[in-house]
Amino acid sequence: RVAITAGNDKDDELEEDDLPDDDLLNRYLMRSEDEYKLFTKMDQDRYQLEGSSRTHSRLMKDHDLPDWLIRNDWEIEALQQEEDDDKVYGKGNRARKEVDYSECLTDKQWAKAVEEGRLEEVEDRHKRKRKRRDDGNIYYDEDDDDDEPVVKKRSRKSKGGDGEKKRGRPSAAAEKLTPNPPLLTKQMKWLWEQVVNYEDPEERKLSEMFMKLPSKRELPDYYQLIKKPVDLKKIKQGISQHRYRNLTDLSEDFYLMFSNAREYNVEGSQIFNDSVNLLSVFTKIYDSLTKGTDGPQDPEKMQQQDDGASAAANAVIG
Repeated sequence: RVAITAGNDKDDELEEDDLPDDDLLNRYLMRSEDEYKLFTKMDQDRYQLEGSSRTHSRLMKDHDLPDWLIRNDWEIEALQQEEDDDKVYGKGNRARKEVDYSECLTDKQWAKAVEEGRLEEVEDRHKRKRKRRDDGNIYYDEDDDDDEPVVKKRSRKSKGGDGEKKRGRPSAAAEKLTPNPPLLTKQMKWLWEQVVNYEDPEERKLSEMFMKLPSKRELPDYYQLIKKPVDLKKIKQGISQHRYRNLTDLSEDFYLMFSNAREYNVEGSQIFNDSVNLLSVFTKIYDSLTKGTDGPQDPEKMQQQDDGASAAANAVIG
């Protein structure tokens, strides 16, 4: 009871953040006045042994702590930010590269270039025409969907004064392809429609997932993995623009489309299985078309085949 009373009296003398000194600790611990005297003598002996007065504390001071424990909050945040930067950019003083987005295609331009199968060509042409020219004249490119002004290159005239000299070859879009024969175009459209309209036993059209690819913004990793993306809409456009010169050219894009689906998607997924089934359907339809047993055929050729078959049959009978 004496110890508790003495301790409570001393507590009143301490401020909230103060620490008890040796004398107060001795009063907390003593069970009698004799023990208090004993504890005090022990402290005095310790002071003499340490060679100092009672100014030495048994508690750790700031100078006893390591540096990382006594840093301010803002110093710790700065060090953490530096470590994060090293993880992302590497160590050393590196200047971050500034990206010029003025040379990027718009979503509409990019989608059109992908559908036409000339993405690299359009990107290169777009970068060239965006560069600054010495004269600073502005013009609008007729091939662009948007009316964005670009810098016009100063025209150079030949020594003979015959006008502007054009460099480079014309783009694929500028070249007009010779139309395919009507029968070939009809066969290609028929082949495309057979694949698009095919339904499984559950009356589900397998071609819906292959009609149009998702955009680069929706599925960026697809375009990093797949170098030549193609879908049914792009194939149909190629037929209309006569980019396929024969049935073999057309079949290569169909095979590529199904191969891309199997390469990107997980084996066993629905779109993976649909690509396998549609490939089998396309192969059968393509074989029947090329062998003349199904689809649009040349009437004269079919008549010649029928005449030949009749003549062979008559020869056997005779």
